[in-house]
Amino acid sequence: MDKGGRRRRHREVCPGWTEHTCKKTGKPYYHHLASGKTTWVRPAEAPVEEEEPPAAAAVPTAMSEGEFEAWLEGLRGRSLTVSQARRLATLAQAASEKAAEVSLAETSSKEFSGRSLSSEKSGLSSLKLSMRTKRDERQQNEELPAGWTKHKDSKSGKWFYRNEARRESTWRKPTDDRYRTLWRYDEETKEEPVQAESCVRCGRSMAETALDKMEKVHGIRCCPKCAPQKRRQPYNAAAHRAEGIAATAEDRQLVKRGIAAVQRDLKPPSKWKAQSDQLRSAMKSMRAAAAAEKAGKPPPPMAPSAPDPTFVQCPHCERRFNQQAADRHIPKCRDIKAKPKMLKRGAGTPGPVRRHLNSRLSGPL
Repeated sequence: MDKGGRRRRHREVCPGWTEHTCKKTGKPYYHHLASGKTTWVRPAEAPVEEEEPPAAAAVPTAMSEGEFEAWLEGLRGRSLTVSQARRLATLAQAASEKAAEVSLAETSSKEFSGRSLSSEKSGLSSLKLSMRTKRDERQQNEELPAGWTKHKDSKSGKWFYRNEARRESTWRKPTDDRYRTLWRYDEETKEEPVQAESCVRCGRSMAETALDKMEKVHGIRCCPKCAPQKRRQPYNAAAHRAEGIAATAEDRQLVKRGIAAVQRDLKPPSKWKAQSDQLRSAMKSMRAAAAAEKAGKPPPPMAPSAPDPTFVQCPHCERRFNQQAADRHIPKCRDIKAKPKMLKRGAGTPGPVRRHLNSRLSGPL
């Protein structure tokens, strides 16, 4: 069916056979109306169709110089896109370079008679330009250090520098060697002699001006290593606390003494000092015993060892404990000692009745 709703007629390839197109695959198939047979193969009775040769592609012809100029003028007269303007600039640059090459070739030849005045002027200008570029290159090479030459990269168009002796290449312009720019000693210049003196302690030689400065600061002409070091005074916290409490100097002195006494009382006895005293007393008693034995006298009595000063003595039972054990023991010991004792029979003080009975019993029988 076509768009108008009419039934489309199919092409008849041979008597009874019509050609159709499959909607799914797009391939042609053949149908026989009388027998109802359908096949993909073209019937043998159908004549063979000759395929038409494909049309030859049109070969673009090269534009002449006049047509190219007219085409460029037409492009310049209308508004172009960015890509078209870039393409036009590239073509114009290529055309100008080609014209310059042609004019340079014409000027280099010896046949000047048949040329026009315009071609001669363009050739001379291009020749001058080439000579100027060569002169600039020569000047640039002269400014380079010895052994360096300037070259142009054919791929990127950038300039690079080459040193054949060293076999080095670089994109940056080389400078003079470092040793050429360093300062060199000039024999003609005469240095003024420096007046030096020796240190009074170590004998090191120093400038006279430096020793003068050290004498002003320390009062002695010596080097900094031998200079007397000022001793720093220790920080006195008690004095600073007294300044905030007392107003006069006497009150501050009293406060300082009181603080020092309290700190001395609160300071726990040192264990190593007690052990040192015990060792000294033991050595003294041993020397006395050895001297008595040598003289044939009886040895003196040994001094008892002193208790450990770090222990705390219980006021109730007079035993000694460390601090933690004393904190647990002293309250319990105080309660135990304060308990009343058990009353025993006959252990109490006799009263008047008891005394009367005792006197009667103790009388004569």
